[in-house]
Amino acid sequence: MAPMPVLLGAAAALGVVLLLSLGLVARVFLRKRKAPAGAMTGGTQALSAGKGAAGQLPMPEQRGFEDKAREVLERNKAEQERLENETLLSLQLPPQTKKSEVLKKVISDQAKKDAAATAQLIRTWITEGR
Repeated sequence: MAPMPVLLGAAAALGVVLLLSLGLVARVFLRKRKAPAGAMTGGTQALSAGKGAAGQLPMPEQRGFEDKAREVLERNKAEQERLENETLLSLQLPPQTKKSEVLKKVISDQAKKDAAATAQLIRTWITEGR
């Protein structure tokens, strides 16, 4: 005969399996009760009664949905345009001054002569701003 702890472990495992099985069965029965059989056929009858000759939804409901969809699309488009404009305004460069034009010309001339030194100079400027 098996030792007592082994028998207790087997009994506990069997109890857990039985509880899980009962819970699953109860869940399935409860789901079936929540949706009565007549509810499905009643909804189908209402849908078929509301359909037109071509099997489409009635026009007033369809127009309402299309209008709502258009409104949502227009709002989304307006919001997108507003966000794009805000982003563009935040990215605008400062106006060109004579000093900046001269500096740009000097840097481009130096870059043509010694590209490595110019790259290092620009890296230093970028890291100083942090």
